[in-house]
Amino acid sequence: LDTRPWCASSRGLLPNPKTRTASHQEFGLTTGDFDEAEMKRAIMGRAAESVALASPEKINAVSRFQIAEFAELSGVVVAPPRSLPGGSGRDGP
Repeated sequence: LDTRPWCASSRGLLPNPKTRTASHQEFGLTTGDFDEAEMKRAIMGRAAESVALASPEKINAVSRFQIAEFAELSGVVVAPPRSLPGGSGRDGP
């Protein structure tokens, strides 16, 4: 991968300067920061389970440094888009 964050689209992977942390089916969880990737891998290595939290804008995006593949996770929680009813990204009222 290039040093810039990328976003998957119908035309392939395109630069996405707004994305640092990302979630992509092929590349897994990624981030644009090497130290962040190292820290998250270390935390996951000590955890009994790891669950990723993803917002809609982070899905199908890719950054330079891989944190983990989806197979390494216990689960993924995706926040609903803000445009949907109840899509505040938070639980509760």
